[in-house]
Amino acid sequence: MKKTLLFVLVAALLLALCAAGCAKNEPAPTQAPAPTQAPAPTEAPAPTEEPAPTEAPAPETRTFTVGFDAEFPPFGFVAEDGSYDGFDLAVAADVCRRLGWTFVAQPINWDAKDSELASGNIDCIWNGFTIQGRENDYAWTPSYYDSSIVVVVKAGSDIQTLADLAGKNVIVQAASSGLAALDDQPELTATFGELLECADYNSAFMELGMGTVDAVVADVGVAAYNTRGKEDEYRTLDEAVSVETYGVGFLKGNEELAARIWDEMISVAADGTITRRDTRPEIAFDRYFEMTGLETDSFDEVWEPVWGEESQIRNHYNELLVHLKQPKGGRLLDVRFRLFDDGLGFRYEFPAGQPMVHFVIQEELTEFAMADDCT
Repeated sequence: MKKTLLFVLVAALLLALCAAGCAKNEPAPTQAPAPTQAPAPTEAPAPTEEPAPTEAPAPETRTFTVGFDAEFPPFGFVAEDGSYDGFDLAVAADVCRRLGWTFVAQPINWDAKDSELASGNIDCIWNGFTIQGRENDYAWTPSYYDSSIVVVVKAGSDIQTLADLAGKNVIVQAASSGLAALDDQPELTATFGELLECADYNSAFMELGMGTVDAVVADVGVAAYNTRGKEDEYRTLDEAVSVETYGVGFLKGNEELAARIWDEMISVAADGTITRRDTRPEIAFDRYFEMTGLETDSFDEVWEPVWGEESQIRNHYNELLVHLKQPKGGRLLDVRFRLFDDGLGFRYEFPAGQPMVHFVIQEELTEFAMADDCT
């Protein structure tokens, strides 16, 4: 501002001098009275200094301790190397990573979970923790896992509710969680025309498909597996036989923390950052089984096919049979390998004579680790 005013005054002075130098030589006019001196311009106030920008707050740092049952796979368990693993722990660890928190997995005595929570030794209980029956005992996240017992009927069935099962033939797998849920509701099963038990759910859904029974009772995971891609043939009733869902439980009063954890759980599920390896225990024979024996054999024969381009086929291989035992539970498993001149084959076998009523293959997770670059 000062420079501008100075420039204006200098310019005015130069103009006045120019005008005086160019005037004609005439009698000097009567001298006019001196102009009144203009007051000095008021000095502009100095500009106000802008406040320094506020620094971004440092990210929150804290330790988040999850209490879990170390013998509840696949949600939480002790791995072979002594580390803690499981679906719930993998999700909890990723939530902490996103929040910038330090994650601690703390195994607890399940019977002492409430005292561990009340004392502050753990921040939450996160390990296949059933909400039903405890709704008012904890600050809960919404449920993230459904293990309800449901009813499956044919798509065109007139059965819409559990009450519609009156007089109907219902089938369930023997010694299953579905049967246990029905045993807890004798008033329901008393209305059935007949309650049948079968050895496995494959048989149960075959019976339903053939129309020899009206409904199958199974846990929601088994029901979803057996009806996947067959929505035009089967449907699941909206009303469940029993409802059981899992959530993360916090000490009452910590609803805000529960909501914050839930928001991050939603993000984890949405962007798929938990990989297949993270969300389930790694399936490895050296983790869950011990080798109890080996058998080797060789076979060589020639046989004649009924038709085909070859008149004779040679069946020649070396065989390795590996006997495995699961230390916890004593389950037995054999893996039989056969090496041919042009390939390798193997299969899993469950030896007879062990207390296993049934099994359901839900996913094939076999992986191969080649010793060399075989591409």
